[in-house]
Amino acid sequence: MKRSIVLIVVMIVSCILQATAGNPPTIKKEKADDVCFVKTLDKVYFGQDVKMGLLYTKIISIDGTISKIRTSEIKSYMHDNRMFELLPVLCEKYDTTCYAMLEYVTSRSGLKLYKYCCATNRNSRFGYFVFKNNRFYLRVDQDNAINILPFFGIELKSS
Repeated sequence: MKRSIVLIVVMIVSCILQATAGNPPTIKKEKADDVCFVKTLDKVYFGQDVKMGLLYTKIISIDGTISKIRTSEIKSYMHDNRMFELLPVLCEKYDTTCYAMLEYVTSRSGLKLYKYCCATNRNSRFGYFVFKNNRFYLRVDQDNAINILPFFGIELKSS
């Protein structure tokens, strides 16, 4: 009796696995128009979805094939209609420069506005940076935000 139950369960599981293995991944209708890409120094990968990992990033193409590249080689990517670029970031005291993925917000008159999210233990802080010709131009802080953000068409919340 136990053998017949185990045999039936194994047959059902094998049928389910065989059925799911033969079906290609489906494209969600709301994501069908999204453009996803990953750009490295020498190549651009296009697909329907991007899975960012700590060491590797996977780009899933429309036909279901998966390209796997090192995350450290990525210079820019676009996912869920949001574009990120690897750009220099200055800390609050203007003494340390590092590189981070900044989210492109908007551009005007040759200047581009990027948003940086710094996630700490329990909260997230956001910083805005202005770049001109892919070079750091200005850090948006409390003093100049009143003039800079409306220039880019971003309304400030009145407190």
